[in-house]
Amino acid sequence: MPAAAYTPSLPGLSTADEVDTVINWGLGADSTAYLARILTDPSAYGIDLERTAVLYMATGSEWPETRMLVEEFMLPLLREHEVRFVQLSRSGQPKATGITVLDDSRRPERLFARGPWTLWDELESVGTVPQQAGTRKCSLRAKGEVGDRWLMQVMGGRPFRQIMGFNADEPGRRFGDAAASKIPGRTGVYPLIDWGWHRQQCENYLLERFGVHWPKSYCTFCCFPVSMGALPAHLERMRSHPDIAGEVLRLEYTAMSLNPNARLYGKRSLLELLDPSRPRDRACLEAFERELDVPWALYHVVPA
Repeated sequence: MPAAAYTPSLPGLSTADEVDTVINWGLGADSTAYLARILTDPSAYGIDLERTAVLYMATGSEWPETRMLVEEFMLPLLREHEVRFVQLSRSGQPKATGITVLDDSRRPERLFARGPWTLWDELESVGTVPQQAGTRKCSLRAKGEVGDRWLMQVMGGRPFRQIMGFNADEPGRRFGDAAASKIPGRTGVYPLIDWGWHRQQCENYLLERFGVHWPKSYCTFCCFPVSMGALPAHLERMRSHPDIAGEVLRLEYTAMSLNPNARLYGKRSLLELLDPSRPRDRACLEAFERELDVPWALYHVVPA
């Protein structure tokens, strides 16, 4: 069915409101460091919180520690400063189903981990895993397209700036973002690059500010840690969450049953990277066995 027009839920806010700044928040160290820093003195960073909205697009498979840290440290900050926090997701697999506004509040109490349709739902429904080749289509569908639809509906073509949390290690993303933008009135802004804040500086700021290490934000089944050189850290994260590892192993197993080349990490599968002689790896493999130990049925489909 066609997507319904979006009406903001906050009293007094409409598609004609005065919001002129949108901050994309991916929950990871980079964008979190920016958001936490500017909230120390918004006006000093050119931010009018009355005219600002923070956008978060829920993919449905965020790591538990990321959700915990957001709710413990960042949501109280947003409430304290009465920052408008908009949480979005896809409504369904076809684009025509539109987007769902999970929450739109200046007093957010919880992070919505998922919406009606997630990337996991999409992958599981067609029996595949994310693809490493080409553009990050999964991110575009779950985040980029969702945020763009909200912006198109709410901003209505008015001029606004969208602040992206690309750090100084990735200056090329500035130009890619500017080239890809097709939203009328949008100007991309990249403060971390302008400040010269690299990823390590972002992590150091959050450690000093909150006393915790802020982990990278990405989906549990992401295929890109291997290409980013972060596979060892990613596997340690899997070992810390064996039940999640078991689910991801099942996703990969299903995909490889349909296509033997559908390994999660290109030439390597998650299964072959786990050593059953190691207790923590064995816990992941046991969780995988439990995932497979569920009722099943074989159907004979007769053509109509």
